[in-house]
Amino acid sequence: MRFFRGLVPLITSALSIFTSNVDAHSERRSNIGYLSLVEQPTIHTPSHRVNALSHFDITFELHKRRQRLKLSLEPNHDILPDDAQVHFLDQAGNIQKSEFITRQDHKVFKGWSWIQVAEGNWERAGWARIVVKEDGLNPLFEGTFTVNHDHHHVLLRSSYANSKHELDKDVDDTTGEYMIVFRDSDMGLIEDDDVTKRSSPETHSCGADNLLFNSDPDHPVFRRTAERDTTSLGYHVVGIRLRLEPTTIGHAQEVGMLAG
Repeated sequence: MRFFRGLVPLITSALSIFTSNVDAHSERRSNIGYLSLVEQPTIHTPSHRVNALSHFDITFELHKRRQRLKLSLEPNHDILPDDAQVHFLDQAGNIQKSEFITRQDHKVFKGWSWIQVAEGNWERAGWARIVVKEDGLNPLFEGTFTVNHDHHHVLLRSSYANSKHELDKDVDDTTGEYMIVFRDSDMGLIEDDDVTKRSSPETHSCGADNLLFNSDPDHPVFRRTAERDTTSLGYHVVGIRLRLEPTTIGHAQEVGMLAG
């Protein structure tokens, strides 16, 4: 997929994959040892609904409701301009077809993160990049925000379950969707949390090395994210890169998230 004007302008959903700052053949990234459930998420608009051009706040709680956070968001036109288009390429790099992206279809936002330090008092803690998957009374969103330079990665349960490593903490098997958060500072830790399946073992053997995607150096799990702090690994929801095979036009063979 080729992006015009040198930008990374496409976000069609909050698809997420693990990214790593290490070489696939030398060492693995640290396991995710702690997860927090996103509780009481609320979109602060009269109808609790937003569109692609909305300016709004989202509040929620983490760490068994011991920490309350707010994201103040606005449309991210830097990532997805009004006239953005996507080019579908074959294996030789030739353009098979081009399509314009309908900006109104993609709820892509940027803004600031805030932490509540007292009742009614908020302190700015960092930045936020969010894609709203569902609005209303029970919103779902994915993305990344920082709190005092610590990257927090918000994922749907299904996104995490589909992309996790064997050494990462497990989540409950359920058809219901909810959001979880892990931080860069949680990498390599093993701690009790409010999300992990209680029946799952705390440690595993190195069987993860035998998994097919762990032996594939081209898998997105081993790629760096663009324009990103080299100490930060995890998820980033700000762009999608696709490579399409000639026989599967319209079906992504590769999906990678890029920082914006």
